[in-house]
Amino acid sequence: MSEIEHGLQLIIMPGQRPPLWQRTMYETAFETWRAVWEEAAQEIENFPKKVYSNDFTRQDEILAVFRGEDCTSLGFWSELDMTFEACRSDQYFQSWDQASLNQLTKFGMNIGKYSYFTVSKPYRLWSREKGISLTDLQVALFGFRLLESECTAMTGTTRNNRKINLVCERGGAQVIRRDVMQYGSEVDLMAWYRHTVSPYKEIEYLAHRLWVNKMDFKQIRRNNVSREATTYTL
Repeated sequence: MSEIEHGLQLIIMPGQRPPLWQRTMYETAFETWRAVWEEAAQEIENFPKKVYSNDFTRQDEILAVFRGEDCTSLGFWSELDMTFEACRSDQYFQSWDQASLNQLTKFGMNIGKYSYFTVSKPYRLWSREKGISLTDLQVALFGFRLLESECTAMTGTTRNNRKINLVCERGGAQVIRRDVMQYGSEVDLMAWYRHTVSPYKEIEYLAHRLWVNKMDFKQIRRNNVSREATTYTL
């Protein structure tokens, strides 16, 4: 693992069945996510109090920022083809009305779903001491993820009691609808559009360095397959 500024490293792993070399990091990311959202469940009136692993394992990718063996922050990425009713009926969209969905998909029906914005509790203080906003960093990294995909937009359903809506706005998100009630708490419905996504300037340099030096299970898997194919070609 290469040392990046402040010892941070972006690790991209699958939602389930990680490769052997990612197993320990995967377990650490899962425990970080579970701890944060079990705490959040106590703050959000109608949020399910029991946090089950299926919300973690059903994701296409987990984008986690590590510092040494610690997971500092993470978020989930999945890609949806919104021409399918099965995708439009995803629980994620429980508070999205048809007009909001139309706004989300106005440039195309391939949508990146960004969810479960998570910052480890011990690293919230570290973040303030170092002057590094892990929340802004997460948003910027997912902007790069959108640009590397074939999606035309990326979703945002923000927890306004933690001012995540403001973080997303300065990270390039556009508000579709404000102050929607979800689980008894106010959320904003937002979208990042591929052609206008723009990282927050104060975190852009660090986010870009982490992105270009990321450890991505897909790339390593492709390299291994290519190497094996070369080895066994007669």
